[in-house]
Amino acid sequence: MHYREMAPPPELRALVHRIWRAMPDGRAELIFNLGDPFECRDGSATRTQPRALLVGPSRRAMEIRPTGSVDLVGVRFRPESVSAWLRVGGGELLGRASAAGDLPIPLERTLLEQLAEAPDADSRVVLLRRQLARASGRAGLDPRLGAAVDMALADGRARPAAIARAVGMSYRQLSRCFQERIGFGPKPLVRLGRFQRVLRALEGSGRRPIAAVAAGAGYYDQAHLARDFRLFAGVAPGRYLREARELARNFIADGVGHPSLRSG
Repeated sequence: MHYREMAPPPELRALVHRIWRAMPDGRAELIFNLGDPFECRDGSATRTQPRALLVGPSRRAMEIRPTGSVDLVGVRFRPESVSAWLRVGGGELLGRASAAGDLPIPLERTLLEQLAEAPDADSRVVLLRRQLARASGRAGLDPRLGAAVDMALADGRARPAAIARAVGMSYRQLSRCFQERIGFGPKPLVRLGRFQRVLRALEGSGRRPIAAVAAGAGYYDQAHLARDFRLFAGVAPGRYLREARELARNFIADGVGHPSLRSG
């Protein structure tokens, strides 16, 4: 996910400094909160997030806010990997944020405490790497699916049927694998990858016109981009640019690659 910091609405400014909007990228995250709790707004309801949290792949932005000190460490997974790792269907994780203790995650139950006691960020990363290495043999993924995911994220104009041919699968096979492992088909993942490229470009675009950014990411025109912004971010591109605040560039979704470790 791409995390964007924004000012709170007027009625909350006496209480809240900033709200974060988490933009979807089709990936799941395992997050350990070593600071004060976060709150998540879901429609009109607000709930406190657990300290060890698995956020499943999503196609909608979510709003979260800190209630005090912020100290997070986490892992961003490849889109196709986390459901295989947990041995559940992709649809069971889609759009969900669940306490890690409620899921069949093969990690030590004391991991949160171990991370809290680690002396520095590097030590935390070592702990997570060790735990994930022990559990990595559970996934058993088809390499063709991984190649298809990479293609979907890399090309904003990619056609699912062409991706299927390139990896030696039928379109029906590819769609079934995506549904089983990610919870949605290849076309939405192409759209999410294209949308994330725009977010990354806007971080450093300066005065570059939005239309040029959209074309470079694979959009047909600015109206095409505006539709995806409303769908994925819940706001128009212009409003996004007006509200955008620098948060941390290492929270911007990576390109195609291995699961990334975050600490801060």
